[in-house]
Amino acid sequence: MLKLVLRIFFLVLALAVIGLTVWNYTLDTRYREKIFSQPEDIPIAQAALVPGASVIGGKKPSGILLERLEKGVELYRLKRVQKLLLSGDNAGIYYDEVNVMKDFCLKKGVSPDDIFLDHAGMRTLDSIYRAKHIFEARDIIIVTQKLFMGRALFLANSYGLPAHGYLADSERVQITINMKIREFLARYLAILDVYFLKSGPAFLGKKTPLTGSGRATWNRDVR
Repeated sequence: MLKLVLRIFFLVLALAVIGLTVWNYTLDTRYREKIFSQPEDIPIAQAALVPGASVIGGKKPSGILLERLEKGVELYRLKRVQKLLLSGDNAGIYYDEVNVMKDFCLKKGVSPDDIFLDHAGMRTLDSIYRAKHIFEARDIIIVTQKLFMGRALFLANSYGLPAHGYLADSERVQITINMKIREFLARYLAILDVYFLKSGPAFLGKKTPLTGSGRATWNRDVR
């Protein structure tokens, strides 16, 4: 009897692993029609959500972050979006992604009123959830690299936030094997977050609708 139970258990486990692996590999194609590489093709939205990434020396965007910021500013200049929602990690005193992102956008001529900072975008789930519930976004364009886009759109769809994706890839930044492995595992975590844990963000805080001025979000305590 015990052997039969064990066989059934391992069979179910094997099927679950196979099913999750197939889901993982098909995630990119599932949202293919919502992903764009040319700005003129993408539907107009209220805001571009630019997820954070590492900064160099606390003052300079890393290559991956620079790609995202350039594409976000491009959407703004072409009037495909009205606002830029810059969402990154600013939880610690000595680490700040969002103000580096803000400074870049200001230098590129984006109006201060149109720059919204999400200081608590610890991970993509936080950024998506807070875009909907804290910033009350009607719809967004997610600006990130192809590697991360499928998961970001899956999370947006799961949390009821209408979204399209704008690819931020360029030849300047190489996607490494370590990045691909981390993303592969992050997709399994996304499944757990959405279907089993019903996860929310690490922080919520005061609502700051995108219909107002972005300056109201520049204070780090607003999160």
